[in-house]
Amino acid sequence: MDATPGWYQDPQSHPDRPTIRWWDGRAWTEHVATRLAPMARTPDGAQLASQWVRLGARLIDGLILSVVQLVFLIPLLPRVAAAYGDFLDDADAAMRTGQPVDPFGLYTDPRFWQSYLIMIGFGLVAGAVYVIGFLRARSATPGKLLLGLRVRGWEQAGRLSWRTCFLRFGGEILPAVVSCGLYFWVDALWCLFDGRRQTLHDKIASTVVVEKGSDPPAVAPGR
Repeated sequence: MDATPGWYQDPQSHPDRPTIRWWDGRAWTEHVATRLAPMARTPDGAQLASQWVRLGARLIDGLILSVVQLVFLIPLLPRVAAAYGDFLDDADAAMRTGQPVDPFGLYTDPRFWQSYLIMIGFGLVAGAVYVIGFLRARSATPGKLLLGLRVRGWEQAGRLSWRTCFLRFGGEILPAVVSCGLYFWVDALWCLFDGRRQTLHDKIASTVVVEKGSDPPAVAPGR
């Protein structure tokens, strides 16, 4: 057999249980995998992650980030609560006297909008450090690490570049902020209907999420 390294139909597999085997360019290796639907794997044979497991990892990451933000932003909560309380008092007084209620009164209160901007800014910075840092260092966020997932390119495995990490984060977070969260759900659920099980930010960064350890074995130099 004269072919480039890759996954091919296993000549030793049983007809009732077809498998694929890794060809290293010279000979068949001991690396065998179950044959799945074509789009369940990357071109080099890595197993794409389950969409539901991906959503679970995303929820874990969201919970971790929410706890971190809550801890650091606790000092702002009294200001927000005071602004909200004054808004309710003003609205109640206006209704008692027959005056119109200003629906934007809360949002023009400096205590509220300043705190809101600080929370948004801190959330973006914390999210960037968390997502970009872990993707660059471990090719996965903590939620994905806990569930045995990794992020890689569609065409080939390897450490993610800084550019890819920034594109992936920007494609996930920035549109969500602009759309007031609507994009977040569209992006998260996109993988349920996509042939490559990609989210929208995967497509922007040309990445996919695979199961840990499913990448094909490295080809030895010179082969």
